[in-house]
Amino acid sequence: KAVVDIINSALIENKRILSKNTDLNIGQCPDIESDNGGGINPENLPEGAESVSIEGKTYYISRNDAGEITNVAFVTSGEGFQSKIKVMACMSPDFKKMLNLKILEQNETQGWGSRLLNDTQNTDPQWFLKQFNNLNTDGIIKTVATTPNKLNGEVAVISGATVSSEAVINMLNESIQEYRDTYQNRKVN
Repeated sequence: KAVVDIINSALIENKRILSKNTDLNIGQCPDIESDNGGGINPENLPEGAESVSIEGKTYYISRNDAGEITNVAFVTSGEGFQSKIKVMACMSPDFKKMLNLKILEQNETQGWGSRLLNDTQNTDPQWFLKQFNNLNTDGIIKTVATTPNKLNGEVAVISGATVSSEAVINMLNESIQEYRDTYQNRKVN
């Protein structure tokens, strides 16, 4: 146990040192731990990330050391099968690719809709969320019955939690378009 504690302490210290002396946060999206229930806590955003409001929509923008925007995240919500589902979508700056998706809030039926977060009936319990990593969002996100193709913007729904899965996908399709349009028509970077 002492050896494990020493190694863990060293790893934590190395991460702290590196985070102050390198640009580890480039391309990172805000962490779900950043959400305090009413929005994202600016103190918990990755270093260099900023919260920007454009026409009433809040964006969480990360930049690299050169000041270039590396990603843009937003929070949206919609009705699932039995509860509101709140997600954070992290996008490429042109909104043509979803870098990742995090579910911030849901109270779907335990064992069914709750599988959005943890599908214990699958060998990879996180498979539903992982299929949104680097997903092409140039067009609409489509559901398919066969193996999805990320380049075509395709994802699969969770069998037995179809309504919850489709609610997330429909919410994203609507929100991505709205946030993309507002962001691309902004007056400043």
